[in-house]
Amino acid sequence: MDMNVNIALIKKARESNNWTQQQLADICGVSLRTIQRIEKVGACSRESLSALSSALELPREKLLIANPEASDKNKMAVYKLAMCILTIVHPCSLVSIYFSRSELSPYQISIFTLFISVVYLGSISLVLWNGIQRAGFKFSELFW
Repeated sequence: MDMNVNIALIKKARESNNWTQQQLADICGVSLRTIQRIEKVGACSRESLSALSSALELPREKLLIANPEASDKNKMAVYKLAMCILTIVHPCSLVSIYFSRSELSPYQISIFTLFISVVYLGSISLVLWNGIQRAGFKFSELFW
């Protein structure tokens, strides 16, 4: 049964010892692939957790994530907040162009509007991509 571990804490502890993933794997007596998976996915077996705890000189309890569902909810909240901010900033930018229309030529208005829209769509796409790829969320979860 896999245990959910704190990826950031493990990476920080490894880096504070100036160890590569391979060095940590050798010290723990596990494969490099195991350390890579732990640092990417955040899940490991009890045996790997014990080996990490011993090698990094950290208590097992400190390496564990107490409530992985809460961690996922926090990640989801960050992505939703980023999308909300982007969605608010986009119309505000367009409104500012609208109120500057007397000082801008139609060509400038078109260019600025296009630029703001492309930046908005690109930013939303990156937020969605990161939410789906890094956190493993489903597309529908990011909106509901």
